[in-house]
Amino acid sequence: MARIRAFPVAVVIALSILMLGTTAASGFTTTTSNVHLWAADWNKSVVDTSSEAVTFYDLDRLPASHRQEFEAARALLEQAGDRDAHERCRRFLSAPLTLSFAAAGYAPALLILAAFIPFVWGIGSIASASVLTFRRGTGVIGFGTFALTFTSGAYFPIGLFPHWVESLARLNPIAVAITGMREQLLGGSGWADAAVVLAKLLPMSAVSLLLGLYAFRLAMRRERRLGTLGLY
Repeated sequence: MARIRAFPVAVVIALSILMLGTTAASGFTTTTSNVHLWAADWNKSVVDTSSEAVTFYDLDRLPASHRQEFEAARALLEQAGDRDAHERCRRFLSAPLTLSFAAAGYAPALLILAAFIPFVWGIGSIASASVLTFRRGTGVIGFGTFALTFTSGAYFPIGLFPHWVESLARLNPIAVAITGMREQLLGGSGWADAAVVLAKLLPMSAVSLLLGLYAFRLAMRRERRLGTLGLY
């Protein structure tokens, strides 16, 4: 069941990577088991997350030799979507309706948030230095931000990822901060657990901020030396 539930996540990851790599193109081709799926307009939704329905475009361009494989792949997607929707409904019905924040967790959660903010400053400074130096790179920056956010546990539990991705995701500063704040606000973990989260988060934030400031200072120094500071 866990493998089935994780299947839609894998589909979303693959489609998202294709979207980031083909935003400038009018169409794209992806190959799965020698099945060529064409989408003429990526701006139209391919996956409807409200119903788990997958819409395919330009099926008339699908070779007849691959029609059977395509139908088998579509049947697997529909089965995975049905099971994922069933599991979401089951969890929704079993969720407690008396959920509330633990008042004792407000202060530790705010402290964790304060420790996380310098990490964001560092990432922003690195992004600014990159754009200032290369006059481009927003796509790469956007992909990096997407990867950090997608593996943060904000949208779904990181336990749904494959083991090696889950291990890396647990080192994600965003995941560390979100998990720590969630445990404080919902579970009232206390200051001892908050100290463990801070011990992980503070070094990451410090490294990110120092690298960001250093990169931005180098970029500014280079632009002043070349006299291109006002050019973009």
